[in-house]
Amino acid sequence: MVVLYPKDMLIEADHDWNIVGNTTTAGISTGASEDTRSDGGGFWSASLNNIEFLHRNDTLVWRAIRQQCNGGVVPIIVCRRDIEWIPLPAGQSLISNIPHSDGSLFDDGSGYTQSVIDVVTSGAAPLRATSLVLKQLNCADLQGGESFSIQHESFGWRLYEIGSVDKIDDLFTSVTFNPPLREAVPDGTQVEFDAPRCTMKLVDSSSMDLNIKSFPFSLATVKFVESKYK
Repeated sequence: MVVLYPKDMLIEADHDWNIVGNTTTAGISTGASEDTRSDGGGFWSASLNNIEFLHRNDTLVWRAIRQQCNGGVVPIIVCRRDIEWIPLPAGQSLISNIPHSDGSLFDDGSGYTQSVIDVVTSGAAPLRATSLVLKQLNCADLQGGESFSIQHESFGWRLYEIGSVDKIDDLFTSVTFNPPLREAVPDGTQVEFDAPRCTMKLVDSSSMDLNIKSFPFSLATVKFVESKYK
């Protein structure tokens, strides 16, 4: 079982996504230290801050998600709210609030979301690779700093952040990123830019504690770390 965080209901006022890791120093021999990574590239940490509880359903959904996460034992897929920085082609926007076939929406007034950006890998990449060749099918030019996700076969959704990009025609020929690939990626793999997401877990069993206020509304923060398992 994997839980999906309801990003369209429990909306944070601000957030921070960071790669947590360790750097070690080999020692100083000529006046400068040599630093190396000792964490395999680090892992994602996310804090969704100042979530407002304006309606009854917000509190009920929060409590339900808290129970489903089971204190951090059960993984949860969390989207990085990156709307302002996703590489949408000029004149295009995200397609959201798509109703069911009968025209109705979900109980909270939201609908489905359809991806717009279309990017696939060109060529395979091995486990722990830190660069990919991507084919631009429907995507603005990448410049670095964007985040994307890949749904791996064994490790599920994993999040990556771009460092640098080279481009020839419709190929991003060298897209460097961190952390390293959690799993080998075959040629033609779909790369998710519309709603980057990661398989996470609660930092600890108190990460979804909730202090209810009668007036004017309650606020809460939840903290996640990348989950080792799908």
